[in-house]
Amino acid sequence: MEIRMYETTFVLDPQLDQSQIDEFVQKIESLIKNTNGELIRSDYWGKRRLTFEIKRRQYGFYVYLLFKSDGKLITEIEREFKLNESVLRFLTVKLTKAELQVMAREQEKEKAAVNTATVTEPTVAEELKQDIPIEKTE
Repeated sequence: MEIRMYETTFVLDPQLDQSQIDEFVQKIESLIKNTNGELIRSDYWGKRRLTFEIKRRQYGFYVYLLFKSDGKLITEIEREFKLNESVLRFLTVKLTKAELQVMAREQEKEKAAVNTATVTEPTVAEELKQDIPIEKTE
């Protein structure tokens, strides 16, 4: 089967403590790695207010995963989500070539911004040298 890029976002019950959240995310990450997938990025977006109540919850803890895999892994991940009552919602999307190109351009812009910020920003010492006039005494 062809290896493709996927992104998954899921919302966990906000009443879970941080160790339980970490444990579940580690379980999903290990599932990806153990089935010949490659985890590219894992982001904790944190606790956010939901647009509408889900299972009588107004808040949820968001987690974002970006990974490469074949299609078989998606069914396994979604099965784990369905079996765990702490998962309020989940969504997995296959990224198209156009979306991958946009992501690559954004990463290049971020790298360029970081490089120019570190090169062009003068240090405090350089700013002080420019502000203080030097007087010559004879």
